[in-house]
Amino acid sequence: MSPKEAKELISSLFTEEGAEISGIKIAAESPLRFEIVKNADESITINFVDNKPKASVKRIFTISATVVSITLKDEHGFFELKNFPSIPFPYDGFFSSSADGADISSIQQIIDTKYCGEKKKIANLCLFYADEWAKISSQATCFKTATAQQKRKLKKQCVDFVAHNVKKEMEDKYGSVILTYLLVFIIIPTVCKFIVYKLLEKYFD
Repeated sequence: MSPKEAKELISSLFTEEGAEISGIKIAAESPLRFEIVKNADESITINFVDNKPKASVKRIFTISATVVSITLKDEHGFFELKNFPSIPFPYDGFFSSSADGADISSIQQIIDTKYCGEKKKIANLCLFYADEWAKISSQATCFKTATAQQKRKLKKQCVDFVAHNVKKEMEDKYGSVILTYLLVFIIIPTVCKFIVYKLLEKYFD
């Protein structure tokens, strides 16, 4: 990469569209502050201090997460994304778009029979985001060999990620003023936790 190409890439980080690298868009607000640390194993970690960048990938909906840090090793790197396990990436690409997921048809059937109206829409959103989270995270961790403590952490990360994105989807659709206390603090968290736990059972088993 030439100095001019590097400047254009960095400049594009601060645009509304962000910089696109291997299908992943990275966007940030200026000024972007970070610290660079050389680790004991000779790897380099870039810690973002504030105005942390956002990484996003387009699926049916846009999946996005805050970039906490990036670690660069000789052969590959690691993303530290908020509410995700550490995600490895090769230098010729980022997230794999072909990660195999679990069969979610039985969960879809539960949603169809258990929920109706707005709750059903929320449950379907929860399933979508949870499924995408699990596909991405499966590239970073082996669910089947996770300890009890690791399972608790993974569940919390997934619930937090899904709840955040579902609330954002609902706000974008209806406006934050219309979202009631019951919807934001009772219905979405309850439905989200139920769907996430059902899905992760399939990955842990």
